[in-house]
Amino acid sequence: MPRSLRVLCAVLALCLLLGGCDALQKKQTVTCGELVLTLPASYVDLSDQDYAAGFSFVYGFENEAVLAISESRAALEAYYPDINAEKYAMLFVETNGLDSQVGKLGELVTFTYTANAEETELSYLCGVFMSGENFWCVQFYCPTEAFGNNQAEFMDYLQKIQVQETLTN
Repeated sequence: MPRSLRVLCAVLALCLLLGGCDALQKKQTVTCGELVLTLPASYVDLSDQDYAAGFSFVYGFENEAVLAISESRAALEAYYPDINAEKYAMLFVETNGLDSQVGKLGELVTFTYTANAEETELSYLCGVFMSGENFWCVQFYCPTEAFGNNQAEFMDYLQKIQVQETLTN
């Protein structure tokens, strides 16, 4: 085996050992309002689709996607003066009649639920974020039968979301 091929194999093995398969996957950075997300490069912007109306953004590929809903903090605080990310998540679950429990992983507020879309049952992993101006509900989803394989990856993407505070003059 030529020396350059052995070196290449060793480098690839080291990448897999240190970073897993994730080290070889290409990523993209997507900004929406105050959120900055790291997503697979295979995800494409689907905001021009009919079903994307009402969402702040929708990105996806094949049978999985991520979408976000944002709501004004000021508007919600007028009715719920002490609202925070956890209370917003509980309100979201209740308002939408979801069968879900709100939990926390560190500072990240999360919940899961299932819903039917046409003939397919989908499972959602949601993270709630609070910025200076908005509450954000970011939802990764895929068919329920694939959710177990995707849930850890979805959680990783949620944990990497950054909230940038907007500067107002």
